[in-house]
Amino acid sequence: MTLKPAKQKKTIVILGSFNPSIFQPRWMAKEGLIPNSEGESAQIDVLQQEFSGINFGTYQLVVTLDRFQLSTQHVPFYPVIRDLAIGIFRLLRHTPLTKLGINSEEHYQLKDSAEWHRFGHLVAPKEGIWDTLLLQPGMRSLTIEGLRPGDSGNGVARLTVAPVGDESMHTVAIGLNDEFQAQPAAREPLVADDIVTLLETNWELSEQLFRKSVAHLIGLATSR
Repeated sequence: MTLKPAKQKKTIVILGSFNPSIFQPRWMAKEGLIPNSEGESAQIDVLQQEFSGINFGTYQLVVTLDRFQLSTQHVPFYPVIRDLAIGIFRLLRHTPLTKLGINSEEHYQLKDSAEWHRFGHLVAPKEGIWDTLLLQPGMRSLTIEGLRPGDSGNGVARLTVAPVGDESMHTVAIGLNDEFQAQPAAREPLVADDIVTLLETNWELSEQLFRKSVAHLIGLATSR
């Protein structure tokens, strides 16, 4: 039986130089980035010169002086946050930016604690390594970093695996931090147009890599 995720999340992170106070729901609605109803119903958690936090119900926006983050735990709103980020930075096209992150995370509850432990031993073997140093060694987190297949090298992909809660939950989290940045030879920082292009070009490719990674890892966890 195919496992279904117990939790899903997608996050867009952009690093650069921002003015948090301009990121207001009514401004977004006025510019046609979100419906007027969302502009009126959005909850402003914090709105200061150095920090802006807005809850739109199905997705959230957090902006600091050097970080822009849109996230949602609702799969139908994945394209919504993508399109909102693209729309915002098409308007703010001269904003100096440095990096883009497309981050994905899903939680899966395995059959039982035995399957949970077996998966941990598969991805992070203990025998002959950690059990010579510690008693009852167990994986708390694992990160593998590398280049994407066929990528030109303008960033890295980081795959993470970690247990969720304790043994009684027998749940694992699988994540992908897909990072894109300026080419090493570039002398100028990325501007908003560059980020929009990177986001448009790599959104589906990042999702494909994540789906392939999840299928492989969960396959290892559930195979006998």
